[in-house]
Amino acid sequence: MKIALYSYIQLVLISMNTWHIANGKLIASIVFSFLIGLAWTMGVNGVAGGGTKEKLYYAAGGSLGTGTGVILSTLIYW
Repeated sequence: MKIALYSYIQLVLISMNTWHIANGKLIASIVFSFLIGLAWTMGVNGVAGGGTKEKLYYAAGGSLGTGTGVILSTLIYW
């Protein structure tokens, strides 16, 4: 289940960073990109070496993370 959390965090950050990039927020884009890379490196080993169950957890975490990132961006920036 930890792999789903890493994926969730990564996709929240990616979704929010999309707004930063589209709106020219340089510092926020740099900070969020660093955090995305960090989340990715922590989760990639579990997915690469895992089975189908781990891959499904990763995909589910990513889906939920994307939705949360869109909601947070809307609430924070609009």
